[in-house]
Amino acid sequence: MKKYNLNQRLDQTEPAGCSHGFTLVELLITMVIASFVLAAAFAIFTNYTRSNTLQTVAANVQQDIRAGISFMEQDVRSAGFNPRELSTGVGFTEARTTTFTFTSDNDFNGIVAADDPGTVEDETDTSPEEQITYTYNAGPRTLTRRNLEGTETLLSNISSLVFTYFDTDNGPIVGNPIPAASLDDIRSVNISITMSEAAGKYGTISRTVQTRIYCRNMNL
Repeated sequence: MKKYNLNQRLDQTEPAGCSHGFTLVELLITMVIASFVLAAAFAIFTNYTRSNTLQTVAANVQQDIRAGISFMEQDVRSAGFNPRELSTGVGFTEARTTTFTFTSDNDFNGIVAADDPGTVEDETDTSPEEQITYTYNAGPRTLTRRNLEGTETLLSNISSLVFTYFDTDNGPIVGNPIPAASLDDIRSVNISITMSEAAGKYGTISRTVQTRIYCRNMNL
């Protein structure tokens, strides 16, 4: 009886050049390729995260500045509102490069509620919005708004803010503070404001906005 050599048969059925695994060189090449792929993916993710963070912070800064200026516009446009034609005490009472105060007769009663000397005042008028003060505080980097009820922070992270005042001919009114005799000449207020906000490890985002607010009620 003929005997078969099983080992010989297995060797005969195995395709030529067949490998039982990866060589060390092949493994090293695979690892190098994989490391390049992972490095590229990490770089893409890092750049995306950085770009997204910077864009988000920049958008927030821009939005905050615009919202603050919009709020100020509503107030400043009412400066000097004087429907009863009071002879004194209505309009700007102080104007500096970092702060200004104005009054207005918002409730049409001919009395301006105020808490500063030299303004028309009556204890029967308690309208808190008839005297408004905006102030830039360089230390805490805030822009505050004060009425007769108290002070609140309108904007934070303000690195620079300058108020400039113009007359009816768009000429700048000189002085810091503006002389009392020139306060009634104010027709517009230019605001230059810079806000800086941290963007984590990516540094700081700063945005500057300038706008001119016209005091439509002054000396009508």
